[in-house]
Amino acid sequence: MVVCVKKLNLAGRLVNKLRNERGWTQDELANRLQHAGWRVSRSGLSKIEGGLVYVHDYQVQIFAFVFRVPAVTFVPTLDLSKPIEETLSRFIHNDKPKLRKLFDAAAFAASGQSRLKQNL
Repeated sequence: MVVCVKKLNLAGRLVNKLRNERGWTQDELANRLQHAGWRVSRSGLSKIEGGLVYVHDYQVQIFAFVFRVPAVTFVPTLDLSKPIEETLSRFIHNDKPKLRKLFDAAAFAASGQSRLKQNL
């Protein structure tokens, strides 16, 4: 059974975990991010941690800089032995039609690559 979570980003939970490990409030992290050049509010950070907004690749880089961790820390490990749609559905699910099409297209492309690997 696949459990789908309606989140718009994969980084939010980790941001929350790293912030709490350091004993920082959302205000303190927002201030640190602002000093690094990202105009983000405590409210905006709360939405990121809750998975309510997207996190762009450049924002991941800023989080990595502020937390002093490699940016790959924010990328989940995928089990490529399973169908890509099953693997990705574990992390993110979105009902927006445009994004659903992108997800379906990515899954279709990946399934073609899986068949190609099997034929080799």
